Amino acid sequence: MKPEPNIRNIETRLGGIWAILLALCLNPWLVAYLLTADGKFESGKVPLVLGFISATLILYGFLSLAQKIRLSAAFSKILLLLASGFIAFYCTVLADRLIGKLLLPPAQNLIFPANSAVTYNTPEFNVTARINSLGFRDREYSLHKGNKFRIIVIGDSFTFGWGVNIQDTWVKLLEKKFQKEHPEIEILNLGRSGGSPETYEAIAAQAVPVLQPDLVIIALLQGNDLQQLLPTTEADTTTAPSPKLNLSRLLNIATANAYPNILRLLTATTLQTEVKPVWQEQAASITQHLTPTEKIRFRKLDATAKQLFLNGELNPDLIYSFLKDPKIYLHLQQTTSKPVKQAQQKLAQHLNNIRELTVQHHARLLTLTVPNKYYLCEKAMREHTSLGVAVDPAIIPRNIPDSLVMAVTKAIGIPFYSATDKMQAYCPTQQLYYTYDSHFTPLGNKLFSEAIFAELKEPVKAIMSKRK
Repeated sequence: MKPEPNIRNIETRLGGIWAILLALCLNPWLVAYLLTADGKFESGKVPLVLGFISATLILYGFLSLAQKIRLSAAFSKILLLLASGFIAFYCTVLADRLIGKLLLPPAQNLIFPANSAVTYNTPEFNVTARINSLGFRDREYSLHKGNKFRIIVIGDSFTFGWGVNIQDTWVKLLEKKFQKEHPEIEILNLGRSGGSPETYEAIAAQAVPVLQPDLVIIALLQGNDLQQLLPTTEADTTTAPSPKLNLSRLLNIATANAYPNILRLLTATTLQTEVKPVWQEQAASITQHLTPTEKIRFRKLDATAKQLFLNGELNPDLIYSFLKDPKIYLHLQQTTSKPVKQAQQKLAQHLNNIRELTVQHHARLLTLTVPNKYYLCEKAMREHTSLGVAVDPAIIPRNIPDSLVMAVTKAIGIPFYSATDKMQAYCPTQQLYYTYDSHFTPLGNKLFSEAIFAELKEPVKAIMSKRK
């Protein structure tokens, strides 16, 4: 007759089971899927640590089940509590997903996390950008446009409306102007900060099939979008160091990703982010990684610009790009150079790909240029010297950036519109751009909306007439 297992053996085996369950709960792939927005950790160390802990617990669990090691009753209870806690947590996450399916309309996340918000607080502006349930910065829209003539505008931070309230962006002001004569027109703002032609193609691929627009407008930032397509060296591809995640930010991000639907149900947003501490951490990280040449350039920065940067009140990516290359705005002046020709070819490819997509979904495509502060007038250009940028006023009358893009769009047969000449007339006497941030002020958005409306009025009217 076999002896009954004693209490110690039972506790050891149970402890082994709890250890294996806890290891499964700490699986890095499962944790990443549930607690991050895209299934990936910002730090590569996190999955390594979780993987090590999981592997250790699994080994510990199987050794306990095989009676190779013995666990105390106290340690077995600790494992039970931890495993039970994680299982309960995952049950609440599952409940959140069920709430999303049963009680809430689907969130599309076309560009940003749906129903999120980011606050930009600087000496030049204090703005909270709120994202709708479809994942872009605008009011709520139905996926079914009905009898509306739907236009989507895809662009970068100037289109997004950096530094102004949504109603003061040139996109929404343009919508108001069109609606005075054509109430059926709606213009959706699909701008994304830091965008590029590659980004615009990705946004179009995501948004056009969902929103089914009648017209797609690609808003190219004068010079900048073509500049981003220039061939880069290894040094050029260096990105600004990312700030370290502190515990508070980690908890906010984890909560938003674990319970997006519950938070949508309880509040208007899933994640409210204050960008200032993030920028401050990133600025500190940048200054620690500057090369000797970049350190010299940093010391020569305007005192106010430098302080804004260090305080987290000026976009660190902006300063970092100028520290790396003070002549960044002058590269396009060599119009016949191989790099510029290659950039034009890349732009043509991106625009052709977007056109193919719009044709598939029975929409039309046109492009326009958003004036860049640097190329508009000498007064605006010289404000860039405070950020360490090299200036050359002689290039302004030539308007090379627009002519390079116009050559591309003409060659591939996509309409292109510009209001640069009208904005140049305003530039010497009007404050169109923020001094340090360099984006449109509310006045800049207003005047540009009026100027570009004059260019788009007849083309849009012609497209609408063909739809009827």
